[in-house]
Amino acid sequence: MMIVIGVDPSIQSTGIYINKPCDVKDQYHLICSKPTKKLLACPLVTCHKYDYLPPDGDFMEKERRKTWNVCQIISIYKEILIDVMPDYCVIEAIAMSAAGRIDALAMLNGGMRYVNHTMGIPIYAVPPTSNKLQFTGNGQAPKEVMVESWKRMDPRMMQVSGKVDDLADAYALANFPV
Repeated sequence: MMIVIGVDPSIQSTGIYINKPCDVKDQYHLICSKPTKKLLACPLVTCHKYDYLPPDGDFMEKERRKTWNVCQIISIYKEILIDVMPDYCVIEAIAMSAAGRIDALAMLNGGMRYVNHTMGIPIYAVPPTSNKLQFTGNGQAPKEVMVESWKRMDPRMMQVSGKVDDLADAYALANFPV
């Protein structure tokens, strides 16, 4: 059976789901700056905390901090890949309507693709609307619908609460028909 990783990249909270059909250990990973107490206490999710630097200061300092944050996430992502050695990864492509720090998200997405490339692990990018359409039947499904669908597909996650939409998206991506 193939091992597939689904990745929902985000500066605040990167969700990762490892689809290992024969093994249920450590399937969910969350790379974030501030994991909630509920997520830290959940035995089904491995939280990886990184030292987030808020984008403060002048232009140069903001850029330095943005790069720092992206590199922290990519470093943890690479460790997960080394540990799991998946057959391939499915990553959420950057949404054309994404707001906020689109440049940091583009750096993160590109950096993750580069790590996969250097490790010889194929990576496929799926637009968010395609992921939602495949998983819920609606390409414009709100986060709540994705989470509800995910919890129906993986009932173990019914006990998980808080900001879990990144985990739901990662689960859907790992199960995306590539």
